[in-house]
Amino acid sequence: MLNRNYITSPFGSLKYSFKCMYRTSIYYLQYILLRQSKLSSTKHLYNSKKNSKAFVFANGPSFNLLDRNKVKYYMEHESFDLFAVNSFIRYCCPLIPTHYILSDPAYFNFYDKRYVNIKEMIINDLESLQKINSSIFIPIEFDKQFPYNHNCFVDSENFFSSNVFNILSPRGYLSMTAYKALAICGYLGYNEIYICGFDNNYFKTLEVSSNNEIILHDYHFYNTKTKDTVLKMDWEPSLGSFLYRDHFLFAHLEKFKTKKIINLDPNSLVDAFVKNHNLDVYTT
Repeated sequence: MLNRNYITSPFGSLKYSFKCMYRTSIYYLQYILLRQSKLSSTKHLYNSKKNSKAFVFANGPSFNLLDRNKVKYYMEHESFDLFAVNSFIRYCCPLIPTHYILSDPAYFNFYDKRYVNIKEMIINDLESLQKINSSIFIPIEFDKQFPYNHNCFVDSENFFSSNVFNILSPRGYLSMTAYKALAICGYLGYNEIYICGFDNNYFKTLEVSSNNEIILHDYHFYNTKTKDTVLKMDWEPSLGSFLYRDHFLFAHLEKFKTKKIINLDPNSLVDAFVKNHNLDVYTT
């Protein structure tokens, strides 16, 4: 997560730049240098889907705007692929993702005591993925501890890099699994990419308690009610800090504009991509 203290002054920017360089160097030595054979299989996938079309779905509430059977029709009759992330597999019926991206540490360390409350759900997710035979992409650092067939990508962040679609090099955008799915989709060469569920509207739900605790009403397309979360950040938890960090969700999507990406959510706050299209995918 980006720490605002590194980039609110010229000295801070320089300090954060060196920190990025240090982290990417360590990452390279630990994971990339010694696992070139694993990354080579991903390298062969470059532009393998040229002239194809894909859906990339995140888990935001706007996904419920879509009629899943209509989406399924495009997959079965128009050869659309479907990229999904994290917990989508629990709620996606009747859709079957062709590609799946995991980067949440819980999927690789579910035995860790921090994830004890969701361990069973994580295991069920992984078992479900095996049943549908989806092409799975995971960060290279988790390669040896992930027991299922998968492809690897580099998940090191260099905030000052302009790299977006080369998934074999450190990325220049913040750590969001849906953004990584979009990058992988671009790396594979799809010439039309349709997205939904990229809501980025949590800031609209913020409240501040009498104790100045910042409360976020967390929800996804599969929630029947919101979950109230008290924000805990690696800097002083102020509303300004949260909003400052949150603006990168929008700013970094601007980096993806070199690909033809269409936003299926007509009311989306994300203005980086066009919303005009001819697909019949909405609920009536």
